Amino acid sequence: MSRDWRAAAYLGGHPVYVGNPRHDRVDGAVYVVGDFFLTGATGGSAFHFVSGLRASAAGASGVDRVAGALRAVCSNVPRFAGSCAAYSAAFIVVDNVMSLARGKDDNLNMAIASAATAGLYGAMRRGGGAAAARCALLGVTGFLIYKGIDYAMDHANARWDIIDHKRKIGRGEPTQVSMAARRTAAPEVTGDDDSFSGNFA
Repeated sequence: MSRDWRAAAYLGGHPVYVGNPRHDRVDGAVYVVGDFFLTGATGGSAFHFVSGLRASAAGASGVDRVAGALRAVCSNVPRFAGSCAAYSAAFIVVDNVMSLARGKDDNLNMAIASAATAGLYGAMRRGGGAAAARCALLGVTGFLIYKGIDYAMDHANARWDIIDHKRKIGRGEPTQVSMAARRTAAPEVTGDDDSFSGNFA
């Protein structure tokens, strides 16, 4: 039984159990690390470009301001994107280890992985056990807030789907359930069908 790590790394995605466990874990982890690298590169480029424009000297021409913004992007974005990829890899490793150790894939694994990753960030960037503990607490808090919002949105969407389903039934319109059943129903085969009658003329 394996989990799609693209879902795991997004803190609350729905696990998908498919294929070979080893291949799914490795391929999914590579996908997530690359995805976070690209996300960090995109967001970091926008942030540092704007910061570079604002940090330009007063009275500088438009070309000089753009050139300064591009220099800020080139000097800062690779480091930021690499950090995003590294911390996403750390999250996946901890989540994977907890999943194998506990034999479960649940939110507790991701909460521990969030705390460990945030604590690692605090220890490396701020230094000291106190900073690591504060960052770990913030990581768990952020995870719980995300899960609360995710649960509320799922609950609201489920209630809306029920209301919409009842409304369509009242109007006599086809619902998603009836259309899905119609698509999965086997087609009827009659003796008049030329494809089964043996008439190839």
